[in-house]
Order: sequence, then C-alpha cells, then structure tokens
Amino acid sequence: MFILSEFCHISERLSEARRFIQVVHGPRQVGKTTLARKLMEALGSPSVYATADGPALQSAG
Repeated sequence: MFILSEFCHISERLSEARRFIQVVHGPRQVGKTTLARKLMEALGSPSVYATADGPALQSAG
C-alpha cells in the first residue's frame, strides 16, 4: 500500500536526531491529509497541521 510505505518513510525521517520540516504535497484526493493525521496520531508529539487550500491572504486595508 502506497500510504503505508510513505508513512514508514516519513516516520523514519521524523525520528532522526536532526528534524526537518516535512511537506506532503501531491494531487487532490490521494490521501495526503489521511497520511498527515495518522502520522501525528502515531507520533504523539506536538505537531502543527496547516493546509494551503484556503483562500489567499488578503490585506486588512
């Protein structure tokens, strides 16, 4: 299963001594959000989930 292999790969990277930001990107509806949520649940450490699907930021003026 593709998500399982990606899950293992990202989990390994996040457990390394030196951590970097991990960005998950790809076409719509391929399981990116599911993968990110499962990783956050499995890690049990503080994490932040952000999406780029929202409308663009607009100036307050």
